[in-house]
Amino acid sequence: MRAVGLKETLRRRAKDLKRQLGAVYYAYRDPRVGPLPKAIIVACLAYSLSPIDLIPDFVPVLGYLDDLIIVPALIGLAIKLIPKDVFEEARRRAEAEPLSLRKNWTFAVIFILLWIAVAAMGLLFQKLAGVKTEVLKTVESDVGPEERKEVQFKKVYSELKQE
Repeated sequence: MRAVGLKETLRRRAKDLKRQLGAVYYAYRDPRVGPLPKAIIVACLAYSLSPIDLIPDFVPVLGYLDDLIIVPALIGLAIKLIPKDVFEEARRRAEAEPLSLRKNWTFAVIFILLWIAVAAMGLLFQKLAGVKTEVLKTVESDVGPEERKEVQFKKVYSELKQE
């Protein structure tokens, strides 16, 4: 009996969240909304619509927990920063003209490429850090303490220049 009530509550909250997300979207398009709320709205919409989560959904409990915490928190923050009259107008518009999102494969590909680029940059920085560490070890074994700084700079510079 209690599970039915919980299921209905979650369904109602999900519907309310969808309606608020539509209102936040319409508020974003209003010129009276400042740059900070717009930046938070972009982050909220991007995270909500992203095919990739910070914590994948297949991870037990945590996979859905990030969606249950991050998205409502961003929506709540955006709503607090949007002027009340603007948000009420956007809410009425969202009720009159609900958003209907179609599948957009271009958007999904862009997000996947963005995540690949971030991973590639991380690997590049990791490789550069490894090169720098190796050069420092070589410098420490080749010279005395008084000459280390000058030789260290020259070797690191030449190594990075070669790559």
